[in-house]
Amino acid sequence: MNDRELKSESGVVGSVIMNPERIGTAITAGVDAGWFSDAKCALLWDAAVSIFRRDGERGIDGNRVYDEALRLAAQKGRHEGTILTLDDLMGVCDVPGGAYLEFYIRDLQSKVMVRRINAAGDWWRKNLREGIPPEAIWPAYMKRLAEAVTAGIASRAADPREEAAKLLREYEEAHRIRIVEKNLDYVPGYSFPWPVMNKLLNGLQPSTLMYVGARPSVGKTMVTLNFIRHWCECGLKVGFVSLDMGIHHLMKRPLAELARVSFNKASFGTTSSADLAALKEAVESVGKWPLKIIAERDVDHVCAWAKAMHASGELDILVVDFVQLMQSKAVRFGNSEERLEYVSGQFKEFTNGTGVPVVALSQLNRECEKDGGRVPTASDLRGSGALEQDATIIVLLHVDTDTRARWHQPTPGYPNGRFPAALTVNNNAAEGRSFKPIRFIVGKNQNGSAGPDVWLPLVAIPAYGAVHLGDAWAQPDVETVGYGATAKGKAYYYARFERICADRRKSDIERAWADHGVLISEEEQRRKMGL
Repeated sequence: MNDRELKSESGVVGSVIMNPERIGTAITAGVDAGWFSDAKCALLWDAAVSIFRRDGERGIDGNRVYDEALRLAAQKGRHEGTILTLDDLMGVCDVPGGAYLEFYIRDLQSKVMVRRINAAGDWWRKNLREGIPPEAIWPAYMKRLAEAVTAGIASRAADPREEAAKLLREYEEAHRIRIVEKNLDYVPGYSFPWPVMNKLLNGLQPSTLMYVGARPSVGKTMVTLNFIRHWCECGLKVGFVSLDMGIHHLMKRPLAELARVSFNKASFGTTSSADLAALKEAVESVGKWPLKIIAERDVDHVCAWAKAMHASGELDILVVDFVQLMQSKAVRFGNSEERLEYVSGQFKEFTNGTGVPVVALSQLNRECEKDGGRVPTASDLRGSGALEQDATIIVLLHVDTDTRARWHQPTPGYPNGRFPAALTVNNNAAEGRSFKPIRFIVGKNQNGSAGPDVWLPLVAIPAYGAVHLGDAWAQPDVETVGYGATAKGKAYYYARFERICADRRKSDIERAWADHGVLISEEEQRRKMGL
């Protein structure tokens, strides 16, 4: 151990002994005896903590810490045989003062991190030399590495005064950006593609666990990939755990969405030279995304990888598709509910510990398909109530059956349905046969409103994997259903899916929609939101 490392260790211990009221700061920062390489510093630290737990901070002084250290050294245990003198105590206490405690803690923490990373590397090399296959020790190595890079970042008891002051600073900064600088695009946390979605969800904030639930083939992967495109184009580093489909098939979707060339057309080779040029441009665009994709089912392995990526500055958002496919090789479960409870708990612990938001896709149970397909709620997340409990935000995707029927089913006077042809590029209803009107329902929201009536309209174009926001402000059509005393009004939300909001993509299709009169400009969106 070099002199600088010894100085950091002595600085932490000496600051606490000389300023006992600061010991709580050190403990909540995660300092423990394992941080100290010097046996005498470790002994003095444990002695100070022992007195603090027995008598409180007022019981700590140099003489009592010295006597307690001698007592601990005389007992059997990790300090047995450590020789301590008064000169050792005086040397440790010869520090500038408690005002430097945070500096000593940060300096020591970085050294502990390096020490543990080196130890993890030594363990890895030792096992390889002994002939153990790399795949057999990889999860354990990643766990050791994750523990190393998070050295000292323990679960900390929050000081209400510090947290309240931190929040006030955040609110003051938001006021400065939004009101003083008049930056109307400001979002707390990371933004979603549309301002009204940001306003509804308050952005994607740190330490958020967000579940996106839907029945199969509704479009949860499609919607999430559109989010990922937005985040990557904003420069955010995204980690994507793809379990629902292979990476080869997954990448077809962003290429089709950017190029506006359908999967089938590209796969069967019926593309034009213009299509191929658009696909080539899409490949170049996707190649610049700060996106890492893995296919790993072990949740412990995924969290270890994500912690290492975050510690190296390579991860801002983690996306998992989907949570029911996750498992753990380290734990035995009695049933799938216990497994999902563990998986959800690991993601919750990860996002709380690192601040990295987790967006996890989830299947819904079959109960919401009864009675012709009711609107789902947060309790319909499949497999475990822990998902609903752990989530910060739950979003549910549901095909608006009334609108879809109006679009595609023959009705009197409209043998081909009443699809709003203006939503297509060429103003042709036949092109819109595969379009889906999807409700983006906020089932749970710790930062705002939630419930079956809190939703946004999305128009999905599955052939391209594209999703666009509809007219969230359109008033429903109310029609009378039934007769006499049983008559009541029923709201139909067709109008919300008949116009499209402009977004940051600024594509040729938006220009076509503007020509058709169905595009809601950014200015109109801001006006509707009162901005």
